[in-house]
Amino acid sequence: MPLNVWVLVAAQALAMCTAPFIVFIGSIQGRLLAPAPELATLPVGLLAASGISFHHYL
Repeated sequence: MPLNVWVLVAAQALAMCTAPFIVFIGSIQGRLLAPAPELATLPVGLLAASGISFHHYL
């Protein structure tokens, strides 16, 4: 296959890994920054809730 195809395959694979990585790193950072452990995943939860609630406007 041409080199362009391999570059696009690698780019798509890396792009698909970003969402789980953001959730993983966000929860770790939230645990370190939150005043209570229960609030550690609040930013990621709000991100998911806003995406779910506003996706129909697009």
